Amino acid sequence: MADLGITTIELNAILIPDKKIGGFTAYFSDFPQAIAEGNTQEEAIQNLKEVFFFMLKDLAERSKNDNVIPKDDCDNGHINRTVNIYA
Repeated sequence: MADLGITTIELNAILIPDKKIGGFTAYFSDFPQAIAEGNTQEEAIQNLKEVFFFMLKDLAERSKNDNVIPKDDCDNGHINRTVNIYA
C-alpha cells in the first residue's frame, strides 16, 4: 500500500454552549488560541478544524523560534469531545 502522507492527530475539543443566543464556541484544549463558533456542535468542530489547519503554518514558524504554546487546563463544565484531524 502506498504511503499517502496522511497523519491522524487526536485532539480534545472543548465546546461551550451559548445559552442566550444558541450555538457553540469551540477550542482545542491543547491549542486554546484556535477558536471557532457554529450553530451546532458539529458545525463548531468543522470550523475549528479549518482554523487549526490555518494555525499549523504559524505553529511551524513559532517552533523555529523556540516559542512555547501554553496549555489551558481549565474545566468549567464545558463539553469535552475528542476530534480526529486528518492532515
